[in-house]
Amino acid sequence: MRRFSKLILCLGAVFLAAGCPKSRKDYTQGRKAEHLQDYDAAYDYYQKALKADPENAEYLIKFNQARFEASALHPNCSAPRLLIRPAPLPSRNFARR
Repeated sequence: MRRFSKLILCLGAVFLAAGCPKSRKDYTQGRKAEHLQDYDAAYDYYQKALKADPENAEYLIKFNQARFEASALHPNCSAPRLLIRPAPLPSRNFARR
């Protein structure tokens, strides 16, 4: 019984390690690049992480921060800017009847 529980524990650890998403690895690499103030590399890593997990708000925030910091380093760049715009707010009729 004791061997069986150790086997289950080891297999669980292996499956847990194998199941780590790649987006988390890209996010971690982006944090390292951001810490080194390499905002262009951070932008690329955060973009990969965001593509892998587009519902993650933390990835979106860090992606936009890195994009802002990288754009500050390239003020005269004529390349088109990629914008992620928030969804429009629902229109409401505030007129009184």
